Amino acid sequence: MVILIAFFPIVNNTLFGLLSVEKSQHELFTLHGASKWTRLTKLQFPAAMPNIFVGLRISAGLSVIGAVVGDFYFRQGGSWESAPKSTSIGVASGVLSSSPPSSWRAHSVLSCSLSSASSRRRR
Repeated sequence: MVILIAFFPIVNNTLFGLLSVEKSQHELFTLHGASKWTRLTKLQFPAAMPNIFVGLRISAGLSVIGAVVGDFYFRQGGSWESAPKSTSIGVASGVLSSSPPSSWRAHSVLSCSLSSASSRRRR
């Protein structure tokens, strides 16, 4: 589940970056007779690097959220009170031993804090 959540932002942002090179730069490379490989490595890939890192940054936050939610929903058997504490839920300080409504609150707070931390800009 985490792989699926983390895979698509990387691919989406990479393709957006590769295709967002200006037409005039493509025409310049065509004028100089550059091959497709040269155009990819010297023009498109360097222009796409900011978008690739944005995709990695988004995927890092989403993978943590996906791991917590996936572990919470896809654990094997048991009830709310008898469920063993798992590794990723341990971050939420023993949420599984409490009632389901407080579990929802803790997971929403955890996911909101992780998503806001991943979207903050460095100054």
